[in-house]
Amino acid sequence: MLRSIELSARRALLAGFMTSGLLGGAAWAQLESQDTLAGMKTAPGLEVSLFAAEDLLVNPTAMDIDAKGRVWVTEASNYRLFKHEVAVEEGDRVRVLEDTDGDGKADQATTFYQHPTLQAPLGIAVLKDRVYVAQSPELFYLEDTDDDGKADKKTVILTGFGGVDHDHAIHGIMAGPDGLIYMTVGDGGLDVTDNSGDRIVAGKAAENPTYDAATVLRTDPDGMHLELLAEGMRNPYEPTINSFGTVFGSDNDDDGNEQVQINYVMEGGHYGYWPRRQGDRRLDEVHWNKDRPGVVPNMIRTGFGSPTGILFYEGRLLPARLHNTLIHADAGPGEIRSYKPVANGAGYQGKTEILLSAPHDKWFRPSDVCVAPDGSVLVADWYDPGVGGHNMGDTKRGRIYRLAPPEIPYTAPVLNLKTDEGLTQALASPNLAQRYLAHDVLSGELKGAEVPLLHAMYQSNDPILRARVLWLLGKERNHGLETLLELARDEAPAFRVQAVRLLADRGPESLFSAEWLLEDPNPMVRRQVLLELRRFPDSLTLDNWLIALALHYDGQDRFYREAIGIAFTNRESWGFERLASELGNRWDERLSGLALQLHPAEAQALAETALHNDMLGATPRRAAIDVLDAIGTEASGQMLVALVENPDSPSELFKHALHHLARNGGQDWRTVTGGESMDTMLAAALDNPDRGPAVWKFITETKRQQFVPSLIARSKRNDLPLESRLGAMNGIKAIAPQIAPKDADALVAELATLLADKHDVLRAAALESIQQFRGSASRTILLNLTLDTEQDIALRAELARRLAATQSGAIALLDAVEQEKLPADLLPIVSEQVHNGPFEDARMMAQQLIPRDAAADGTALPPMEELVAMVGDVTKGKQVFFSEDHAQCFRCHRVGDEGKEVGPNLTVIGQKFGREGILESILYPSAAISHEYEVWIVETEWEGYLSGFIVQEDDETLQLMDATGTVKNLKQSDIIDKRKSATSLMPTGLAAAMTAQDLSDLVAYLTSLK
Repeated sequence: MLRSIELSARRALLAGFMTSGLLGGAAWAQLESQDTLAGMKTAPGLEVSLFAAEDLLVNPTAMDIDAKGRVWVTEASNYRLFKHEVAVEEGDRVRVLEDTDGDGKADQATTFYQHPTLQAPLGIAVLKDRVYVAQSPELFYLEDTDDDGKADKKTVILTGFGGVDHDHAIHGIMAGPDGLIYMTVGDGGLDVTDNSGDRIVAGKAAENPTYDAATVLRTDPDGMHLELLAEGMRNPYEPTINSFGTVFGSDNDDDGNEQVQINYVMEGGHYGYWPRRQGDRRLDEVHWNKDRPGVVPNMIRTGFGSPTGILFYEGRLLPARLHNTLIHADAGPGEIRSYKPVANGAGYQGKTEILLSAPHDKWFRPSDVCVAPDGSVLVADWYDPGVGGHNMGDTKRGRIYRLAPPEIPYTAPVLNLKTDEGLTQALASPNLAQRYLAHDVLSGELKGAEVPLLHAMYQSNDPILRARVLWLLGKERNHGLETLLELARDEAPAFRVQAVRLLADRGPESLFSAEWLLEDPNPMVRRQVLLELRRFPDSLTLDNWLIALALHYDGQDRFYREAIGIAFTNRESWGFERLASELGNRWDERLSGLALQLHPAEAQALAETALHNDMLGATPRRAAIDVLDAIGTEASGQMLVALVENPDSPSELFKHALHHLARNGGQDWRTVTGGESMDTMLAAALDNPDRGPAVWKFITETKRQQFVPSLIARSKRNDLPLESRLGAMNGIKAIAPQIAPKDADALVAELATLLADKHDVLRAAALESIQQFRGSASRTILLNLTLDTEQDIALRAELARRLAATQSGAIALLDAVEQEKLPADLLPIVSEQVHNGPFEDARMMAQQLIPRDAAADGTALPPMEELVAMVGDVTKGKQVFFSEDHAQCFRCHRVGDEGKEVGPNLTVIGQKFGREGILESILYPSAAISHEYEVWIVETEWEGYLSGFIVQEDDETLQLMDATGTVKNLKQSDIIDKRKSATSLMPTGLAAAMTAQDLSDLVAYLTSLK
């Protein structure tokens, strides 16, 4: 009978019943714009006002402000059509909002462009008479050729961007001070051939990409000379550029890992999102690979969030502390923040301040920030109950707010670009569109002759204006080089950095003529020289410049070290041998740092000598281990293995080497750690009080199956402390999924004896361990114990819950129900678990075998409006979250140090969602599925159908995490088929395990988590 149930369930599965209805426009908890405004909080010296709201605009994804002060907005009503129905048949719009009566509020809105193919564009830039729009797969511009206020011409300048109908696409386009267009592309990637014939391939858009994951790019206004500035990000929403040419941006993490970061974008830099590796992705070292050479450090880690638009504020209207500061929109917690860049060696760190928030309205979702001509900052608000997961709960509203000092009216100075005064005013403007107009006019004049106005502006006391002038002045034929060489001696490092960029633009001869830059006292200047040298790989002068600059490395500055790595790309072996010789082969922090960054095989001998030099302290010897690990050859790996196998090795070095050998679950060093001598060492060190914990961690992380019998024996030893026994059990749980079913029976039988242990925590750990084994042995033992009424009811209840948490176990329990073998005292538990479970086939069978009412007390839930209005109790809500008898949220979600990390971490969920968004997630879990928590249905030869989200995948294996948190390593050769599901691992029908008040209490608790 069980087989027939499984077959019918699979047929239903394949017929496509695992889809779910999507949540429509949810208007039950929206606040009117004035109510949202009334509760907003601003930083000192700032006042927020409402510039525009519905019905003038809806769902703004991106914004720009033109030279007249008009606000241009891209809308997203037709958002993610792979998931939602078309909301507007005519297509999304580009809207133009204008304040015609000068009262500081938009009173007129016109549609510049609307078309069925315009669908949730994510970038806009208004540059002269062109309106650039970013929507994968294209970057195009619109023109109004007949001056009727509507676009009548569309020109595609680049195509081939990935992430179509997706958030990880092309977005955030803006003009730089150099007249070029900058943009970001998410890890959907790109395969683009520009209009000059150059091709860039990155991320997921094509096979064998040249560059990793998400990127920052720039091009000229006509799509010529597309250039990649940086790679290895996840999903940077927008870049921003200061007047000296330095690029900044944010990057979004895997949701729930609190790893959002603000970056200084180093030309040629890699930011570490790829390759992904095993481990806790809440750690910098795992999530962004920050412990690896070749990965640029971040400027600030902001933690939780969903970062969107960003700008570099060079106006003077806002308070002085905000001048020359990044201003950033984060839609997750609903905040506008500033970050003051502070020099950190050759890079930056930053100080954070919250400028605007709406703590009483969690629908506030700032999507973009722009500077108006008067220096005020406008904020676009997408306005929605949630953000991410390709979901939206609102298609009718959107707002724009204005941040400025109190009682300062909104103005847009009228420009006269036919006068010197007007051009100077425009180029000095805080508004990008006004500056671009001046840049365009002055660029045209440069084509004919020198421009005296530029020289006059260059004498200004305003450093920002001088910096903008230099992008033009440096191009003068006769005196441009003379000006730049003078600038390269300026007392301000920012100008010297800019001079380096502009000299490199003119060619290698210009840059190499400023030899004094090799000894510049500021690391940022020398850093920039290093980065620009990558443009001139064939120059005869290059070698000496590279060595001279690299010798300035102080052994500490990670940004400078990364610049060296970029400059020495494809010249690592030559470079290290030259540098080592110059430094006298002396293994100190300078040479070891250079060896780590370049890590050629030629560094191996020096590192090995340092490793075994007892006269060196622990720090340089640890550095030698780092270098051997980075070299990554079999020979260097064997040196690390020899170190850990030597019983006389210093304990600190032993642990450090073992840590490296375990990186990425041991995959990176599998070829050298698989020998018998390694196993002998590990076995001998298990009980060593100093080395033992590191050994247990290594065994667990690398999942060495041969140690499971030893781990079981250790867990059964009553003479050991309980902590040691539990540590052994944790190792079993981690390794068990890798063990073939044919080898599991005897191990499971041994573990089952621990179900009678006197320690509750050990019994629970034994249950979890048994459940991790594949094959029939664990299921049979658990099922037999569950059905045995001679066993304690608490044990049987726990066993039933654990069985129901797996697809095969849930089906087995339902088979017992149909055959009337399930004890009556377990029926309510099984009903609740299966109905709340993530397996749609089991839920459908349960509806027939054990149907239940809509709520735990037998009553239907009230309408959403009433649920939102109910008052919840935070303390009781916490009890619901961690209760075994309600929704059991803790089995999949972690709060602080409690719970499991199956679904997103909820420790600060109250920052991102209000009551409405959390209720929506509970009642409609499949409506919004985060990019990293998409559910896959995988059919395998050995285990039938499995469901979960993909943790990691390569050509050989696929790691699938199910609803219990179990990660299964599946061989690609064992996989018959796999497909993405529209459902969530978070179960539907959770409310049936709770009363309406329970649900309200739970929401109150989750909302309080900040």
